[in-house]
Amino acid sequence: MKKYVWSGGCLFLIILLVASSVFALGERGKTVTYKFTHHTAAGELTTYAHYSIAAQESEGYWLQRITTMQPDSDPLSITQTLLNDYTHEALRYIMHRPAKMDQPENVIDLPLSKMGQDEILPTPETGAFIEEERLELAAGTFDAKKGGNGKATLWINLDIPVLGVVKAETEEWAMEFFQMSDHAEDLLPQKPPKGGIVYLNK
Repeated sequence: MKKYVWSGGCLFLIILLVASSVFALGERGKTVTYKFTHHTAAGELTTYAHYSIAAQESEGYWLQRITTMQPDSDPLSITQTLLNDYTHEALRYIMHRPAKMDQPENVIDLPLSKMGQDEILPTPETGAFIEEERLELAAGTFDAKKGGNGKATLWINLDIPVLGVVKAETEEWAMEFFQMSDHAEDLLPQKPPKGGIVYLNK
């Protein structure tokens, strides 16, 4: 039995899924893609975010987020967040940095405060999803439970693996479920030490 709980943090859109399995957020081996629409002064910008459970270690599991311009294009960014298996508390945040003229390709461990404001993370907070709504999306029709905190609104459905999110909206951006695949790959297998950096392809 899964239960979703909503809260508004200063930086992140956050959800909690409580289940009997270790990976309460969803299945391993699945990648869920969301279409993001960013509202900017220059107009609307569309990107895609791909979420999967990339790896497991003694401290918890790595939730991977890949951002692309198109559903199947090369990554613009790759980030991973290490989350506690049971509390889903964020423990570490790592980011891939491509090579530049004087900087080789690397993976760096960053402070949690550096996480993007549109990251989706689990956290044991309070505030229930009660209102039910049927959503008509390009990916299909979904019955979802709706919740919010005044700054963001979130629709959830247990049939969407990994995050359980169907749709989310803030003043700055909106996202909705786009597609799902039965493939998930850890794109940052060389994890840096906490506070450190790992150089790739040396």
